[in-house]
Amino acid sequence: MKPEHRAIIDSAKRHGCMPSELAHELLVHDLVEMNRFELHNLKAPYHKLNEEAQQEVIDRLTKKTEEAVTRAISIISARGVASVPIEVRAIKVEAKALTVTAKVDASAPDKHELTDSAGKLCLLVLAPDDYREGLDAIQPERDQHEMPMQVADLLGSPEELAERLGGSAEDVVAAGGEAPDQQDEEQEDAATGVPPTVYGVAPYSDICTVLARATPVVTIDYLQSRFAIGSDAARALVVRLLDDKVIAVDSEAENPLHNTYRVTKDLDEVVSME
Repeated sequence: MKPEHRAIIDSAKRHGCMPSELAHELLVHDLVEMNRFELHNLKAPYHKLNEEAQQEVIDRLTKKTEEAVTRAISIISARGVASVPIEVRAIKVEAKALTVTAKVDASAPDKHELTDSAGKLCLLVLAPDDYREGLDAIQPERDQHEMPMQVADLLGSPEELAERLGGSAEDVVAAGGEAPDQQDEEQEDAATGVPPTVYGVAPYSDICTVLARATPVVTIDYLQSRFAIGSDAARALVVRLLDDKVIAVDSEAENPLHNTYRVTKDLDEVVSME
């Protein structure tokens, strides 16, 4: 970096403005610094943030990007002349004139030029403001995605699955352990406070067996992706695994949703639970 640009950046920090407002050569620097600041302040990787936290990041980036675009328009369109961004507060329509009341940011670097121009002819240029299209397509990831709740929705009917695997539909239902009607009854039990025996399509006992065999680092994100369940089901599953002492807290985060857990039971102990 050139010494003069370093001096401009330091001066901008002291005066509470952006370096590109003092030197147009630093416009890209400001855009990169804006994104670096947001990345540095993320508490976790973006894809691991919940929906509310992702929306906060999008809102902050949107606000700062809008400010950067406005500043870029001002710099690019006003090379060689003083440019002072204003916010039009009121317009009074008279017979032969318009009286405009405007607000100027106290930190605007060219505000003194505006003050010196009192009583003189000034040119008011209306900057374009059509750069916001497509923002509605930038949305946070939903905490809980819609997904099928029955085995048949994932694998097809017992008859279709039997045709692919060979055997009869009765064999497929028996191998699955439970028919859809039984799963419906379990979901009704869950609504009344009875712990469900199935999470997604995996029985609770199978989940315990998988954890005991693989002994992974357990997180809510891991349970969601490994067993294809929503965030609410994953949180409930963590509570149940803790109550049954299948897992224990390994490290605590500021947000409990980001805690990590270790498996505390071996395969024999898990089998004896059934």
